[in-house]
Amino acid sequence: MTEVCSNGHTRTEKNTSWVKRGDRPGVRMRCKDCHAAHMRERRGHTGPSASEMQRQATDFLHEDIEDLLKFGATFSEIIERVGYTDWNTMQKSLKRRGRTDLLEALRAKKRAAV
Repeated sequence: MTEVCSNGHTRTEKNTSWVKRGDRPGVRMRCKDCHAAHMRERRGHTGPSASEMQRQATDFLHEDIEDLLKFGATFSEIIERVGYTDWNTMQKSLKRRGRTDLLEALRAKKRAAV
């Protein structure tokens, strides 16, 4: 059976650390996920992290590309409206996220445009 902390995080060697108990002798187990959440809250960062927000923004861009493809936009319209600086940047982003379906559809649009 897997161990979990009081907040429900699964305990593994990667997300658990041992810390000294202040002025008392001994050490205690600390969940790194709970500690990170506590420190964000203590510093006043209660919303999502910057990396989570960037991930969401990229997902929204990819959804926009998908919608534009469904509505029959041309290759140049898609590049212009989505907001990527050029075709190479868009390709890298789609490859990183594993969206090969969109990448192939865009390549077909590009070939048709030429």
